[in-house]
Amino acid sequence: MTSWPLTAQPAVSVGGVRLTEIAERFGTPACVLDEEHVRVRCREYVKALPQHEVAYAAGAFWCRAIGRWIAEEGLSLDACSEGELVVAGAAGFPAGRILLHGSAKTASELSAALDYGVGRVVVDSPSDVAQLAALAGLRQRVLVRVTDGAAAAEVARRIVRQPGLELVGIYARIGSPCTGSDRLEAAARRLVDFTARFGGLPEMHLGSGQAAPSGPGDHSPDIAAFADRLTSAVEQACAARAIAVPCLTVELGRAIVGPAGVTLYRVLSVKHGARTCVVVDGDMGDSAQRALHGSRHDIVRIGHPAASKTEPMTVVRRYCDAGNVLVGNAYLPGDICPGDLLAVPGTGARQFAMASNYHHVARPPVIAVRDGRAWPLIRRETDEDLLRRDVG
Repeated sequence: MTSWPLTAQPAVSVGGVRLTEIAERFGTPACVLDEEHVRVRCREYVKALPQHEVAYAAGAFWCRAIGRWIAEEGLSLDACSEGELVVAGAAGFPAGRILLHGSAKTASELSAALDYGVGRVVVDSPSDVAQLAALAGLRQRVLVRVTDGAAAAEVARRIVRQPGLELVGIYARIGSPCTGSDRLEAAARRLVDFTARFGGLPEMHLGSGQAAPSGPGDHSPDIAAFADRLTSAVEQACAARAIAVPCLTVELGRAIVGPAGVTLYRVLSVKHGARTCVVVDGDMGDSAQRALHGSRHDIVRIGHPAASKTEPMTVVRRYCDAGNVLVGNAYLPGDICPGDLLAVPGTGARQFAMASNYHHVARPPVIAVRDGRAWPLIRRETDEDLLRRDVG
């Protein structure tokens, strides 16, 4: 079961803590996050790319603890909002290892980035250049985002003309997740062609990374092979154009944190018919990722002797909305009943990051586990939390 965290005994425990114990202590729904898994994956990518840079994508899941973990493991940070920078500051994340990107940026975001001292800012358009140049005091290092080669070249020329900006590299948003290396290799070659126009640039940022296992049949990524193919493609392309090999930045989010997470649900009712329907205590607010992106996930019953036979069932959330299905083709024990505990692995990325208060339901907690300990990274919301911003 590759979608389970590295320290898991699937359907039993994660990080040395029994899942039934976590459900009893912290309630359900709840997301369980394996700290050791996150750290091991960080180390594996850093080891595979020793001459280059590994950046964590805050959009996958972001909180102060994650900031501390990835900083300690030597990763950089890809942020795209002022809020993500606020959390980075609260975690004490090294400002020089932060890159701010996005299709367009507000003056407030750019000011926050400059105040914090972020290492690099990605500029996407002439208006980005003008805004940043007007705000920058000391020389700010920037990368130009390449979508259309001609447009990006013009943006790059504008950057070079600004005394407060220093063009240090290029950035491409490949799209995520990548299930193979082909797209990244092809994109890297295109970026090398672009940098050759400027005699080469010291940095090249690939805004994507490997896909993470999350469902049936998915396999753990071959990190060493991924790194070798990518760096070889860049080195060969640079050699063909007689330019220096840039420092690559590989952005990773889901591949690091996705399989580190397991979400727990409690069965509320079981409806028998042509196909058994299992209703759990989750809702769109805690699992929008699957509804919006059609993610596939395993689901298993835990804390209960296994039945001799499983049956195809549909697991749904407790509110009757479009996209209400949690797992459409689940195989669960035929004797499943209200009160049973279910676990969905592979939910560390985007699960909590996309959580909302849809139907005014309080968002679930994120519980970290390691070496037999369990503690909240993000506590469960309360009714008071829901009302605090309702000031009308």
